[in-house]
Amino acid sequence: MINSAVGQQGSGGRIEDLQDLNKDGVSLQGLTANNANLSKVKLEKANLYSANFQKAYLDGANLRYANLWDANLVGADLYNANLLGANLVGANLGNANLVGVNLGNANLWDANLQGANLQRANLGDANLEGVNLGNANLWDANLQGANLGNANLLGANLLGANLGNANLVGVNLGNANLLGANLLDANLLDANLQRANLQRAKNLTPEQVKTAKNWESAHYDPEFRATLGLPPEPESKN
Repeated sequence: MINSAVGQQGSGGRIEDLQDLNKDGVSLQGLTANNANLSKVKLEKANLYSANFQKAYLDGANLRYANLWDANLVGADLYNANLLGANLVGANLGNANLVGVNLGNANLWDANLQGANLQRANLGDANLEGVNLGNANLWDANLQGANLGNANLLGANLLGANLGNANLVGVNLGNANLLGANLLDANLLDANLQRANLQRAKNLTPEQVKTAKNWESAHYDPEFRATLGLPPEPESKN
């Protein structure tokens, strides 16, 4: 039944079947469920290695501690899904809808989240080392304690995000929007701040900033610029 429903947009009875198989300890490795409607499916601790969920509807799904290594989730809808502690090493979540998703303690090493919508997502203590978050939307996301070492956040929107105690060593934050972000004790060593917007950033210190690269070209509040020893920023000509 699961295989015969491949390519169908409806559930096709797959939700109950997949839940039963997972409950019985059956591996779901290599599952093909692209375009499938699997809203609110419960696959906690499921083995979904290399599964194909491209453009699938997984909103509200329970995927806690699931193994999604190398899974294809391009364009998938995971609104408010629970992926606490999930293994997403090398997974492709490009342009996925991850609004409100729980990725706390998840392992996203080397994953692709380019263009993904992570507004209000929880990424607390997640491993995001080497992840591609270029142009991703992380508005009001929680990244407290996350490991973002050598990640790419070029052009990402981090408006109001919580980056307290996050590891941002070597991160590319070029053109990123960090307006009002919380950077308490965040490690910015060798991070690229070229043209990043750090206006109204909370708990940011000159000592943090000066460990980064291209910090002189970032945008700061006038008072903070003076603290950094930078001249006033030229007024834009519009």
